[in-house]
Amino acid sequence: MKKMLSISVAFFVLLLFSFLVIRYNSGPKTIKEALSISHPEKINIIHEESTEHGIVVFYHKSSDTGFSAAVLKESFGNYEVIYSAAQGDISEPLNRFGFTYMFFPSIKNTSPPMYYGLIQNPDIAQIKIIEQKRGMDGRTKIIEGTDSRLWLMDMSPFEGSEFQIIALSKDNKEILKRNDNLSLQVTDVNQSVKAE
Repeated sequence: MKKMLSISVAFFVLLLFSFLVIRYNSGPKTIKEALSISHPEKINIIHEESTEHGIVVFYHKSSDTGFSAAVLKESFGNYEVIYSAAQGDISEPLNRFGFTYMFFPSIKNTSPPMYYGLIQNPDIAQIKIIEQKRGMDGRTKIIEGTDSRLWLMDMSPFEGSEFQIIALSKDNKEILKRNDNLSLQVTDVNQSVKAE
C-alpha cells in the first residue's frame, strides 16, 4: 500500500513538473515577442509602466507610423497580451497639433484607466486634463521615452466622459486645446471612467 502511494505521489509530482516545464517553454519570453511573435525586432518600446497586476507598454513598430499601447501579464516566465489599442497613422495629428491623445480603459484590473499620447512639439512642456462634469483638472506625467516624449494620465479619480486636453508651454501658457468624448471610444460598460 505504501509503495503504491509513493508511486502515485511520484507520478503526480512528475506530471506537475512536466506541466510546468511545458507551460514555461510554450509562450513568448520577452515583451517584444508577446507584442509581435513574427517580428519582435520591429517593435520599438517607448516606455513600460508597471501596475499592480500587469505591465502597460507604449510602443510603435519600425515599419509604420502608428502608435500602440498594450497591457501584458507575466506568468511562468511567459508574457501574454491582455489588451491592446493602436492609433493608426499619427503623423497628421502630430504635425497639426503637436501631440496625440487616446483613452485606454481599465481592462481586467490590470491597469487603471488612462489618457496617453505622444508629444512632438518641443514647445509643449505639459498636458492638462479638465473633466467637464465637475471642472476637476490634473497634470499629466511627461516621460522622456527611448525615442519619443510620452504623456500619461491616470484617469481613476475622474468622472464622466467629456474632457478637455490642453497643451501648455513651460510658462503655463495654452498652446492648443482639444475636446474629447470618451463615450464614443469606450464600448464595454465595465471599462470606462466612472459613469456620470
